[in-house]
Amino acid sequence: IYGYQGNGSPLAGWSPVRLDAPLAFPVQYFRYRGKLRLFGVTEQGTLYLWNSAGILQQRHAFQTAFTHNFSMHFGATDSTTYLVSTDTAGKAHLLYLNGQAATKTFGDFGNSHHFLLADLNADGAESLIFAQGRKIEGYLPDGVKQFSVTLQDSIASGPAVYRLKGEPYLGYGSAETDRIFLIDWRTGKPYKGFPLKGDTLFR
Repeated sequence: IYGYQGNGSPLAGWSPVRLDAPLAFPVQYFRYRGKLRLFGVTEQGTLYLWNSAGILQQRHAFQTAFTHNFSMHFGATDSTTYLVSTDTAGKAHLLYLNGQAATKTFGDFGNSHHFLLADLNADGAESLIFAQGRKIEGYLPDGVKQFSVTLQDSIASGPAVYRLKGEPYLGYGSAETDRIFLIDWRTGKPYKGFPLKGDTLFR
């Protein structure tokens, strides 16, 4: 990984940063307790976490292929703040900022699943949301199933969370019938006027 300043001169600490394999997804960043952190995962399944100066803070070899880039959950402490993504076997892999790592299985999902980390209740307790075929399920990090809904059409894009009048709804697209859906995540019932004709999610 190479870093450059706006004028094109090399950025100290990023000239270059070396990895064990090519990146699987673009490098991302977050701010935690006022400090900038950057992270990236390679095709070998190794997750790297650096500070803004390019100094390695954490490195963990999950040794698996990831289907999505990592998402960040901000907790109250390092032991409850983590990066999370899922692999081609549908397993969730978490790296906590205190250095601990965990691999968990939520439901029965395979290589073609969709994954989303979202705070549905706006209470700071984010859900790990999995979708595949005609099913969307949400789990709390401790493994408790929060909801499970059966879909009218097989999911092709999404899910994504949209808030209408303060209430969260799940949106997804179906290539099966070229329709887009907005549903109540608790019951699976469609929002008034849905589904609509279309093949992309809302922006």
